Amino acid sequence: MKKQLISIGLSLIFILSLSLVQANNSKKGQRGEFKGKGHHGMMHEKLITEEQKEIFKEIRLTSMKESKPIQDELRELKAQHQTLMTAEKPDLNKIYASIDKMSELKTKLTKIKAKSRVEMASHLTEEQKLKMAHFHKFRKEGKHNHFKRPGNKGWNE
Repeated sequence: MKKQLISIGLSLIFILSLSLVQANNSKKGQRGEFKGKGHHGMMHEKLITEEQKEIFKEIRLTSMKESKPIQDELRELKAQHQTLMTAEKPDLNKIYASIDKMSELKTKLTKIKAKSRVEMASHLTEEQKLKMAHFHKFRKEGKHNHFKRPGNKGWNE
């Protein structure tokens, strides 16, 4: 009798573990459907035309080409900065100079990003701009605040 109970218990544990593994695998497939774009990425795809997609692709490519050497230089500066910071006798003037140079490069990258966004926005209709702004607003609020609408306190309040 004890052997039967033990074998039945082990069988149940085995079946439960298999079902948990199967459930976990099915959830992974659902998340990967949109290739990391999430809900808002899919909406953007529906909002823009094929012509706009091509224009945006060119703008992104140009921006990436412009940013790449700056990003490489920034990466090198960060490594040099780390070396300066961990030196036996750190030289504050050199540390400050590296901070200034890194700030300058970050500003350049931010300007390139802003330029590409403005350029992309210039190819959108007013309706598209409004819809995109709406989606970006809720994306900035976070995934769990979709219930928070004007007049609705949401979960956290």
